[in-house]
Order: sequence, then structure tokens, then C-alpha cells
Amino acid sequence: MMIRFIVIIFLILNFTCAVAQELKGSATYAVSKSTDSTNNDSDELMILQAHPFIPEIVAEMGFQMQFDEEQSLFALVKNKALEKIDSKNLRIAEIMIGYKDSTWQDGANSYIFERDLRKGLAKKSVIQKSPHDFNWEIQKESKLIGSYTCYKAIGHIVLGKGNKVRKRPVIAWFCPEIPVSFGPINSGGLPGLIFEYQYAGTVFGLTKINWDEQMQVPTLPAKEIVTKQELQDRVKQIAKERGLL
Repeated sequence: MMIRFIVIIFLILNFTCAVAQELKGSATYAVSKSTDSTNNDSDELMILQAHPFIPEIVAEMGFQMQFDEEQSLFALVKNKALEKIDSKNLRIAEIMIGYKDSTWQDGANSYIFERDLRKGLAKKSVIQKSPHDFNWEIQKESKLIGSYTCYKAIGHIVLGKGNKVRKRPVIAWFCPEIPVSFGPINSGGLPGLIFEYQYAGTVFGLTKINWDEQMQVPTLPAKEIVTKQELQDRVKQIAKERGLL
């Protein structure tokens, strides 16, 4: 029994080392959006009722995440089906699944383009930095996704501010066999690549992984990096200067 245990540990360590040498690649994700009242709040249901085409548009979307051991870039992949969709309708669908723009990640934070009102609304001129503060609780539950064993983690994200703060649950299925802490949108902070991410009736699911030792994750653009609070403070200051507060 002891010999068998040692052999298993040896195989796991060898597999981990082999993967570590190949931790450059891309993960492809599909996405779906439910329309039921269990997963969507009243405001979201109103939007879905006013725009019943949203799930159909979402079904046409595909995303790719390029990653290595230290960073990742998650972005929508353009295709012919999306090119035929009205840009306003496409944007509504993106908002409903929580996609704002390409998202970079490192081990501790996610980074996304934002507009700085001081420089006008036309250009996304700053990058907002947000920590991975999902407060994950890793569960014992596991399942196979493809040939990979993934484990369930339950967390939450904080919405609103002040007295209007509320927590919204999120679920992730991550794979320790691929020890990078990234996932779809801005999800991350787990000891393995997130294969499936569930939030507010939206499910991002991994469909394919390609390993490529020559792949290079595009670097974060050379723009000013600010926190969400710093960006909010700027908006307040501008509002005061313009007599809106």
C-alpha cells in the first residue's frame, strides 16, 4: 500500500512539473444567459423582458483568455455572427453578462479600461485596478470537465456602496492541475484555472485549452492605473466643480 501511495505521489509531482513547463497557452470560453427569476434580480428581468434577444446574442459570443504563470488577458473574440448584430444591442448583451472590455489579470488584481471624466467620455483613458476579493470558500464537491477534475468554490462580489452595498453570490469550478489563478471576466484568486464561472444567471464555460510555449500575453497598456475608489472620488470632485453636488 505504501509503495502504491509513493508511486501515485511521484506521478502527480511529475504531472505538475510537466504542466508547469507548459504554462503558456489560451483558454476558450462559451457563455450562456438564463432568463429565470431565480438567478436574475428585478432590474435584470425588466431588461431581459424589454430585450428578449439578449440570450440569442450571448449564445453567439466566444471569449479567449491568453495566460502564463504570471498574467492573463481575457477578451471577446470577434466573429461574423457578431458583426451582423446592431452595436447597441451587442453592448446591451455584453453588459448583461458583465463584460465591459478586455481584462488583464495578475496574481492579486484585475485591470480594465475605464473612462476618466477629466479627459472626456470619448476615450477609455485610465485603467481601473480591482483586487481579487471574492472571499472564496473551497468546497469538497468536484466534477469532471472534459478530462480535468475541477473543484467547486463559492464566493461573492460586492455591489453598490455606502448603505446600498449588497453581496451577490458567485460559483467557480477550478482545476488545480493547471496552477494559474485566473478565470473569465475578472474572476480569479483560486489555486487553479477557473473552468466554469457562474454569476447572476450567466455561465462562462471552458471549451478548449491550447498550449503554446511561444505565446506571449499582451502587456498592460501604458495608461494611468487607479482604484475604483480613486475613480469615484474623481467623479465626485468633477460633479462639485460643475455644481452638480
